[in-house]
Amino acid sequence: MNHSYVPSHMEEQISKEYIKRDILKPSDLTVSNIAERFGIEIFHYPYASFSIKRKNHHFMFLDTGLPTMQFKLLFFHELCHIIRHAGEQDRIPPSFKELQEWEAKNFIKYAMLPYHMVHYIKEDDVAHTAELFEVPIDVCKERISSLLGRKPYKRNYIFTKLIPSLSGL
Repeated sequence: MNHSYVPSHMEEQISKEYIKRDILKPSDLTVSNIAERFGIEIFHYPYASFSIKRKNHHFMFLDTGLPTMQFKLLFFHELCHIIRHAGEQDRIPPSFKELQEWEAKNFIKYAMLPYHMVHYIKEDDVAHTAELFEVPIDVCKERISSLLGRKPYKRNYIFTKLIPSLSGL
C-alpha cells in the first residue's frame, strides 16, 4: 500500500514506540511480545479491565478467559492508556474519561496495523491482511478505510495556502 500522506500524531507516536522496541513486522504484534517489549505485566482479572502505571512499571489487569481476539482487542485498548494517558480514570472528570475511552477505541486500529507497516497491507485483499496481522476483519476494514480516506497532505498545508487568500480580504 503506497501512501504519501503524513501520518497523524497518534500513528507517528505508535510507530516510534514500536520501532524503538524493535516491533517491525506483523509477526511482532503479539500480545506477549508487545507486553515484554513495553515491560507490561499482565494479570488475570475476571472483572472490568484496567491498567496501571507506577514509575517504570506497567500492569494490565485483563480477563484472560476471553476468546483470543477479544483479549487482544482489550490488550491494545489498555496499551493506549499506558502509552498515551496519565492519571487514574476514577479521579478525572467524566467528559475527560469519555475522551480517553474514545481515543483508546480509535487507537486499536492504529496499534494493530501500525503506520510503519502499511507496506504489508493489501487494500484489495482484506482477508489476507486481517490474517497476516491477526486482527478482526472489521478492524482491518476500518484501518484500510482510514488510510484510503485521508487525502495526501502535509501538516499546515491547507492553512498556509489560505493565508494569501485571507490577506486579500
